[in-house]
Amino acid sequence: MKLSLSLDIAASGTASEPIASFRDRCAQIEAARPDFVILAHEGETGQIAPPRLEALVNAAWITGIIKTPCVVAGLPGLHSIPFHVARALSAIDFLSGDRSGWMPLVAEAARFDTAYGATLAGIDPAEAVARQDDFIRATQALWDSWDDDALILNKESGEYLDSTKVRRVDYRGPFYKTMGPLNAARPPQGYPLLFRDADAVQGSTVRADVA
Repeated sequence: MKLSLSLDIAASGTASEPIASFRDRCAQIEAARPDFVILAHEGETGQIAPPRLEALVNAAWITGIIKTPCVVAGLPGLHSIPFHVARALSAIDFLSGDRSGWMPLVAEAARFDTAYGATLAGIDPAEAVARQDDFIRATQALWDSWDDDALILNKESGEYLDSTKVRRVDYRGPFYKTMGPLNAARPPQGYPLLFRDADAVQGSTVRADVA
């Protein structure tokens, strides 16, 4: 059995949680020894929703405070941009020492419609699942533009990477189109752990690592 906890840095306007209070919360979380810490919160309907502050921004420094569990970024699954997510999660996976994960979510879509200038809130549930699946495949395709051993990082020779192991990607799905290669190395895990809300993605054709 795996233990997971959710963490949302409370913020409203310019008011936010004092850093000392946040560090105390992180120490309590670390002491509980969870397997996963999901950056998300429970929405008004009871569904898991992305946090109020951007998960990809916060995950990088939170992994420096919470040092044991996998830190999972709750993301707006209908609005996120594959290239931006792939690049950010690659960096977080390196910084955390292979402890990153991601969880595309559909709750509170109206909030992200406002932020992204979209009209996706209230779409048919089957289309929402298909959009999420396509978003995941597009993001993973960008990670696949680098081989696991493409980075050389040889200080003596000055070699940085083997360019023959970095390739062009032209992903074209039903909802997303993206072109690589990604301008960031493949994450150490290959793919950061993929989490799904099983109740919200019934009919999905993408396998999750944790659901």
